[in-house]
Amino acid sequence: MSGLEVRADLNRKSYTAIKDDPNRRDDINAFLNNTIRTVVIRNWPSTNFLHIVFLRLNTGSVKLSPQELRQAMVPGPFSEFIDDTALASAHTQRLLGRTSPDPRMRDVELLVRFLGFRNFLPTYGGRMKEFLDGVCQELTDTWANSQPRVQGDLNEFNSAVDALIEIFGADEIARKPGSKSFNRAIFDALAFYAADHEIRNSMTAHSGPIKDLYAELMRDDRFSEAIESDTAGIPHTFDRLSLWGLGLRRVLGIGFNVPMLIEREDGSAGIGFDGFR
Repeated sequence: MSGLEVRADLNRKSYTAIKDDPNRRDDINAFLNNTIRTVVIRNWPSTNFLHIVFLRLNTGSVKLSPQELRQAMVPGPFSEFIDDTALASAHTQRLLGRTSPDPRMRDVELLVRFLGFRNFLPTYGGRMKEFLDGVCQELTDTWANSQPRVQGDLNEFNSAVDALIEIFGADEIARKPGSKSFNRAIFDALAFYAADHEIRNSMTAHSGPIKDLYAELMRDDRFSEAIESDTAGIPHTFDRLSLWGLGLRRVLGIGFNVPMLIEREDGSAGIGFDGFR
């Protein structure tokens, strides 16, 4: 056990050590006989309601990450599949600089973000939590039909990561200059294009110019702002995808579509995209 404040004397002690210590008999009896209280929530009105409940329950302890909450709120075959995929994924571990699955499910969220932008970009409304909640719900509801496509998409994800590692090196992917921190906002744009077979092959064949383009965009004020502030908003999400895509098209000399900024029927901004070709 670790991190105990009230019973700091039990820190760094295992269950076996406490059980075998005659002086800890009262402690082990209290542990074994303690009541575990469970509250069952049914017929919740919305996922926002569940977020509030979980956040209240987590006050005073380590708060659940957004993806941990998502796994609890949208259970089903997709959630089980994407969790198992992340647990076995050497690719996400390399991206996040880990040698084991991420305990806060950031690896799972990385895969869900990729699937979301690849398949549901036009539905993105500028709020990442709501978008990813919707992606998980949609893929859960349609899992029987969606599973083959999702599996294929994740194969392309792995190929994209392999290509990006070949170009940048595992420790330099989606990092700002001088930083060792993995930037998910940058990775969204890199993976969006590298998951396309034709674009990916051209990128690996022009690795030098691609690295030069990346360095160029890191010096671009518009791109820098898009990866540093309000990264979930429509304008900055569009800027990342558009600037990287237009740069790739220029450097690689091949034709493909890039996302467009559009106005929806209700007057709100959106991102339009109907495939690379």
